[in-house]
Amino acid sequence: MKATEARKLSKKSAKTVVITPYLTALYDKIKEAAVKGETSITFEYNLNPSGAAGEALRKQLRKDGYEIVFHDDPDPGDPYSGGCYETINW
Repeated sequence: MKATEARKLSKKSAKTVVITPYLTALYDKIKEAAVKGETSITFEYNLNPSGAAGEALRKQLRKDGYEIVFHDDPDPGDPYSGGCYETINW
């Protein structure tokens, strides 16, 4: 690969967000839950990237027909409360 090709590839890759590993892990979790008869999963921190990757991931999930719901912290005064979270529903 020549340097000019590498630069073009870098520019193209910088404009796109790689979400395939996140989607694969989420779809595995969704399948596992669906087999149990469940209709949602918690959007776990390690499967919930921030920034552009997070937005691209949410966009793809919505495109695939999933609903993403934000939940406020159930007990903001409790330091042991889990904090805000999201669920993926189908």
